[in-house]
Amino acid sequence: MKWILLFFAIWNVAGALLRAFRILLERFPLTRRLYPDRNTRPLDRITALELSPAAKARYRGIVRDLCRKASLAEPELLCSPKTAMLAGTRGWRRHELHLSHGILSHAGHEELLAVIAHELGHIYYRHFAALRIAEILGSLLYARVVFALWHTSLPWYQYLGLWSLLDFSLSLFRLAAGSVTELMADHFAAHKLGMAAELSRGLIRAQCFNGATEFTQITHFYPTVNLRVRLLARYARTVAAA
Repeated sequence: MKWILLFFAIWNVAGALLRAFRILLERFPLTRRLYPDRNTRPLDRITALELSPAAKARYRGIVRDLCRKASLAEPELLCSPKTAMLAGTRGWRRHELHLSHGILSHAGHEELLAVIAHELGHIYYRHFAALRIAEILGSLLYARVVFALWHTSLPWYQYLGLWSLLDFSLSLFRLAAGSVTELMADHFAAHKLGMAAELSRGLIRAQCFNGATEFTQITHFYPTVNLRVRLLARYARTVAAA
């Protein structure tokens, strides 16, 4: 049973390192095969048949205006062909902003403004680096506990219980870290850029469009849309009262 603990300790550390150095490893043909092809390309390489020039101009214009307002360097703009309303960022020093074709085509102006403001919050707080480092530290702590258990002699069911506890603790840690970064990015959009109401509407529309249940959101290490909307609404009321 101890070998199962060892396998998952190595699995978690290897996975954390692969995710941390993905941007670097994707540059090489051999290591690129370790990752799924997301077909995400720079905005300049997206043809007019794939995305209209007006949508491209709107994307660039919103990013330029919000970066100027927040005193941020403009990230590299990328687009994926996915029809769902998805957005994300990555990068250690040179940041990338990823938006899907679905969000660029179906989001209204205010909704797109708020979503990009939220993503810029991740860039502002360097959440990509923070999450990767947190995941590596969590997996190393997992491996350290397994190493401490290696020379023990316990019944198999106790090892099974310890493995379940370790796996649950690591998942809970990842959920907490992901939730904190999402709420911080929401606060950035609401406080720094004054878009609490717009972000609330954008979150609800994206949830309805993507059909994401609360269980799906939790298992992907995000706080639920309902929680985020309640917090944004409370913030908007506080600002209005002031």
